[in-house]
Amino acid sequence: MEIRAVRPDQEMDLSVRYWEGAVDVLEAGEVTGRGYVEMTGY
Repeated sequence: MEIRAVRPDQEMDLSVRYWEGAVDVLEAGEVTGRGYVEMTGY
């Protein structure tokens, strides 16, 4: 399984690194799902 950003420019460089945005979920190179991810402090 791979989770890939729909748009690569969704990261915000604030005082704390923050990323949020739409993602595709892929299995064997085929999109099998879609979602939304929020990450901080990575």
